[in-house]
Parts: sequence; structure tokens; C-alpha cells
Amino acid sequence: MRGDVVGLNHEALRAACFEAARKSMADIRPTDVAKITRLAETFYKHSLHHVGRLKDQGRDPEILERAVVYLAHTHAISPMHDSTEWFMFMLRALLELACPETGQNTETIRFLSDLEDGISAARESVVTAAH
Repeated sequence: MRGDVVGLNHEALRAACFEAARKSMADIRPTDVAKITRLAETFYKHSLHHVGRLKDQGRDPEILERAVVYLAHTHAISPMHDSTEWFMFMLRALLELACPETGQNTETIRFLSDLEDGISAARESVVTAAH
């Protein structure tokens, strides 16, 4: 599959997956880099399963790396340990938001407005933190 993915920075995606795995296993002592690396590889392989959908939508495959960086920063917490379900489900949800496949209705679109409000607040906090 790697050969077909034009425009995907595999090393950046692997690094993001490693960071998500590292943070998920941060409280394990002694630190087992081999376990973290295996979990990161599982995250990476799972991420690649989404490439076809992104390509079919004409979207930038780098969305994967950005989504995994977001997951590592926001949702990868040490109680996750070597669980992969949280990663798989959250990545799928993020990609559906960024690259929707499912049509929405007037009730569900209200939540998308809530997301826009949250995104605006997050952007403002970054700008505020930079000053």
C-alpha cells in the first residue's frame, strides 16, 4: 500500500503514531521502547487503511498525520496503555469530520456548528498564548 500513497509523508505519520503510543504508555515503568514501537506500528498500519477513502474524496493524505498529531496531543493518555480501540475509533471520527462521507440533517448539523465554535475558541487560545 505504501507505494500508492503519493503525497503522504510516511515518516511524519510514523513519528505522530510513535508519539501517540509513547503518551499512551507513559506511566509504564520501566519504559519499554519495543512495546511503544510495536503499538506505534499498529497505529501506523491502521492509519493507512484510511488512505483509499481520502484519495477517493480527492483529499490530501497528510490529513492522516495531522489527525494523529491531534490525537497524540489531546487524547493519548497513559491509562490507554497498549489499547488500540480508542485510536481506531477516534481517528475514524476525526476523519469523518474532516472528510465527511455521511450526509447530515438539520438536527445533526447543529453539532457541526458546536464544533465550529470549539475550533474558533481553540484558534483564539493559540493566538492568545502566542502573545
